Amino acid sequence: MERLLQTFRDYPAAAGALIFVTITSGLALLFSWLMLRSGMSLRPLVFFFGFLALVALPQGVVHLLDALAYARATEPLRAASAVEAPVAAPSTHAPVAWDLIFGADADPSLITDAKRSLGAILGEAEEAKLSFRASGESALASRFSDEAAAAQALTAYRAFFQLTGVSGDDSDGWTGRRYNGGGEWTQVMVAGREL
Repeated sequence: MERLLQTFRDYPAAAGALIFVTITSGLALLFSWLMLRSGMSLRPLVFFFGFLALVALPQGVVHLLDALAYARATEPLRAASAVEAPVAAPSTHAPVAWDLIFGADADPSLITDAKRSLGAILGEAEEAKLSFRASGESALASRFSDEAAAAQALTAYRAFFQLTGVSGDDSDGWTGRRYNGGGEWTQVMVAGREL
């Protein structure tokens, strides 16, 4: 039961599909029983629910495939968070003020709370900010309670964004392309308790 509830929390469309099927089936049975009891033909019901199935079944298949793709994409992240993150060698980088990371010309209206969109990676962060630029570049800065939590977030980041063509190490940071090489280039590093 807990696994089913977790699936519904991870992918709410699955809960919506289950509710839709339950209500539709209940209405079909109720109307069939009432129409048979009054001696009416079931042809209008067959037509209506047949037409509904022509529309709803492809939608249901798409949502199911979407849920399976989501589960496959989040599996490395769950495995990475389940494994205790190794404590990396002390970083050669010192924490930098966030206004330097985002740049002096950063638009304050384009700086958002990164924990909302990247909660799977930054859920344990004390503070996390994400800055966007009109050029398409972005910068992320997050602060954790200790260095081990920052190192674990680095591992989760690499697993979540599926970095490929990666070069670097835990002490100097990692550079690679996101989404198995199909996304933009990224550089991620830990400096003390900051990612």
